[in-house]
Amino acid sequence: MWSTPRTPAILSSMKFALAAAGVLLAAVLVVACGGESDDDQNPQAGNTPLVVRPEVTVVGSPTAGNAAPATPTTPPTPEPTPSPKVYIVQPGDTLTSICRAEVPDMPEEECVARIVEMNNLPNASQIAVGQEILLPIAGDRPEPTLPSGPAGPASGPSTQPSGGGGQAAAPPPSGQGSGYSGPAFVSRVIDGDTIEVDLGGPVLVRLLGVDTPEGLANPPVCYGAEASAYTRQLAEGQTVTLEIDQRDTDPEGRLLRYVYLPNGAMLHELLLQNGYGQVVVLPPDVRYLARFLNAAKQARDAGLGMWSAC
Repeated sequence: MWSTPRTPAILSSMKFALAAAGVLLAAVLVVACGGESDDDQNPQAGNTPLVVRPEVTVVGSPTAGNAAPATPTTPPTPEPTPSPKVYIVQPGDTLTSICRAEVPDMPEEECVARIVEMNNLPNASQIAVGQEILLPIAGDRPEPTLPSGPAGPASGPSTQPSGGGGQAAAPPPSGQGSGYSGPAFVSRVIDGDTIEVDLGGPVLVRLLGVDTPEGLANPPVCYGAEASAYTRQLAEGQTVTLEIDQRDTDPEGRLLRYVYLPNGAMLHELLLQNGYGQVVVLPPDVRYLARFLNAAKQARDAGLGMWSAC
């Protein structure tokens, strides 16, 4: 037997369905209008946005992330001092023609004046064929006036001569004499251009700018014995004065020095003036090169010592 449905129950079911549909519609509208989702409220969930920070650049340094190790700055290497140039006068030469050919970068008048000064010439015309003269170098500093030797009483050398650069001498390090300029006792003469001095111990000294015939050679070398005897006569047993130029020692460890006798005379110059040796150019130790060339020329022109014997 069929029964008639209850009207209130049907209406209640319809109201529930409509309410559910309304809730669903409201949710769709919220999403469509940009409402927050669960992912936006919970940053730990799902698709967390990636934050990209800008690079930080330090002034004066490479951009971060591409930094390279700093390259150490190497100080510039000083240019070497040019070696002095020695010219042998040829037939027909004048100082003007020599300057024009050999020192073209320097004004001729200045060049001629420098040659006269550097070589102690009486005037610009006093040159002779075969004469060795020192030429100036364009751009260099004028050579200082050549002193006759350290100032001091005639009875002995000064206790504080100036060495290279004009600084007062310091006490010699025991047994070495490194960098030393000052008085020293000559305990022994090795040969014409090498002596032994006592600086808290025996030290060999090589005379700068002069080369004498080898006194210890076997068989003997012409004028070697005479040169050794001359240096021994003047210096052995004397308190001399040592003067440094640029270098301290030679490759053999000998001190490189100028040697002044107790009366102020320079031993090197006496050797050259009397024909016991010849000039040797040892850059950068060329403080008295022009003076030595002049002394050697005088001996050669006069035929003294080795210039006539050998």
